[in-house]
Amino acid sequence: MSFGVHHNCFLIITFRASLRVASKTKTNVVQSVEEPSQDSPLPIPHAIQSLLHVEIGQIEGRYTIDPCCGDGDIPMELHNHGLKSVHGSDEQSTWPDVLSISDYRSTISMWKPSLIISAPSAGIDFADLISCAWDANVEALYLLLPLSCLSARRCFNALRLSRLWLFRPVAQDDPARNDSNHPPIDYGWFVFERDYNAQTWSCGYLPFPENPKRKTICRNS
Repeated sequence: MSFGVHHNCFLIITFRASLRVASKTKTNVVQSVEEPSQDSPLPIPHAIQSLLHVEIGQIEGRYTIDPCCGDGDIPMELHNHGLKSVHGSDEQSTWPDVLSISDYRSTISMWKPSLIISAPSAGIDFADLISCAWDANVEALYLLLPLSCLSARRCFNALRLSRLWLFRPVAQDDPARNDSNHPPIDYGWFVFERDYNAQTWSCGYLPFPENPKRKTICRNS
């Protein structure tokens, strides 16, 4: 279930959910994004399957690139779900099928994908990545980001945020609470769309995948 929310109301919701928000908002709103922890890698299979449950109709069949792919986790997981037109690049990558060894700016301007699906690292300026995407006429971006970046909320109108998908909190007695395949709830999928101009965005919870490593979502697979 998703629901439309106004920016200020949404911040109240995030506080009630005990989501971490950066304690200081700097003058430059882009720089106010809190860097995520580097000692607990995101479980990409769960994150991708959850995203495809709600966005497959918007993603399937479109030329997609992860310009910050690292070792190719996101492109490979999308391939596992039957999505073929998916590629990745990065400045440093050991993935043998990497499209190019280049930074995200060069990748986006050169290859001009329809979609970007990525989990940019803490050192990546996600607002600059989005700006580069709009310059290259990318239609939409799906970015797995820490929710602490909501402290930079004043920039989201300009960045054209349309949807935010949250991972469901796990109950204290739920065995999944200690499952390394379950993403931390302080991350979410931020969906930015080139043609989105509204002053509000929608927010909803993602479903739990039945099997994050094997289940296929793509209708054409």
